[in-house]
Amino acid sequence: MIDAMAREICQVLNEKVSSGNTIAFSWGNTLYHISQQLKIDGDFKDVKIIPLSGGMSNIQKNIYVSEISTNFAEAFHGTPYIIPLPVLVENSSIKESIYTDSVVANLLDMGRQADIAVFTVGNPGEDNAMFRSGFIDKNDLKRLKKSGLVGDLCAHFMDKDGEICDREYDDRTISISLNDMKKIPLKICVVYDVSKALILQSILKKGYIDYLFVDEATIHLLNLAKIK
Repeated sequence: MIDAMAREICQVLNEKVSSGNTIAFSWGNTLYHISQQLKIDGDFKDVKIIPLSGGMSNIQKNIYVSEISTNFAEAFHGTPYIIPLPVLVENSSIKESIYTDSVVANLLDMGRQADIAVFTVGNPGEDNAMFRSGFIDKNDLKRLKKSGLVGDLCAHFMDKDGEICDREYDDRTISISLNDMKKIPLKICVVYDVSKALILQSILKKGYIDYLFVDEATIHLLNLAKIK
């Protein structure tokens, strides 16, 4: 299934990417596998590849930020970038200070001005990369679930209506804003995990997806949810 998705995504990218474009991405296993299988036919120049959010540290299961950036850049003969910051900082004051740095500001602007975003979403359980990395613990997860957590989009914890479910966490998140995410002209979402059905449903409501590639089991759950 993931191989078939990769082939379909390659077709879309071959048709939609132009020289000089910026492609933004989210990290994780799904995007890493997609990036490994990119076979791009066009003769592209000056394509930039940038993550949509900061990275992780102290994680047992790699989320492949630099590898994804490099693989996409090699496929498009472009330039890979990373944001050399954690996705979640200790408090909002630190975030505000970070955002005033000119180098960081330029990288974040690159993501905001991306022409295409290729991303997945995170589930609401302990397999979420934010939990596995140690940025949130079981108490945080419990608190977020009480606030209506169904998953995350680019490290923004969201409820079933596609709204931020806890503003305190969001004020500490190094990531493209949801408003800026929605403005990216072409947004390609890839989901291969039934535990992400609820977050997928919530962001579909809000218009964060232009092209969706999803496995049959997750589609089945989405259809059941519509019936209910």
